[in-house]
Amino acid sequence: MTTIDRTASIPLTKNKETASTLSKICWEIRNQRQELFNLNAQDETLVYFKDLILELESQIDSSLESFCRSSITGKWVISNVGIGPVTATRLLSYLDIGRSRTPEHLWSYAGLAPSQAGKMKSPYNNNLKEVCIHIGKNFIKYSAKEDCFYGKLYLEERKRRMELNEQGEYTELANETLQNINPKNKNFAKDKPIYELGKLPQERIDAQAQRYAVKIFLAHLHAVAYYEAFGIEYETHHKNIIPIHNSPF
Repeated sequence: MTTIDRTASIPLTKNKETASTLSKICWEIRNQRQELFNLNAQDETLVYFKDLILELESQIDSSLESFCRSSITGKWVISNVGIGPVTATRLLSYLDIGRSRTPEHLWSYAGLAPSQAGKMKSPYNNNLKEVCIHIGKNFIKYSAKEDCFYGKLYLEERKRRMELNEQGEYTELANETLQNINPKNKNFAKDKPIYELGKLPQERIDAQAQRYAVKIFLAHLHAVAYYEAFGIEYETHHKNIIPIHNSPF
């Protein structure tokens, strides 16, 4: 069977369990393939298997795109720049709108809820957190693209926090961090002088902005999934409302 024949006969799926399994397999392949791709590019055997892996990923992508397009929520997720079928399917496989009845529940499950002093941290799903970190990195990667909505949110929030940092708004947080900083931290020597100035390192500002963009994306995801499940729009109590990008309703 030729490549064209195989591509033409790709089995599509609307089954959530099957799609979830395929997305996890493809995710692992992508995480590990770079080791193979870094080897001698002139070796015919390596070239053959590189092409085979890329073809396999392409076929899985096609099948999972079909799965995503079978629901309002799935179609909305892949409509966003920086999120492909594999990432979207992994995200959807961890979404249970019946249990995550508010955006805060979803943030908590993804490990993005703010820590609360004196209270036990809520348990989170490490796999979902990994997916969210990947999504955040992609928002940054594609933030220069005009149609990358959440990448633009990242840039705006990064700028806002940089200005606050220069104005000394994070002095208390910097002092608190300085008191609890781990000397074994590889960034200790580099970051300590910055904290002593009452400011946060740029890497921390970037991480905060990335986290913000992902949380807004998840809040919008929750709203779309809530609408699809219950037929009504979720009424948020958040003061600052950011309209859903590519809103399906």
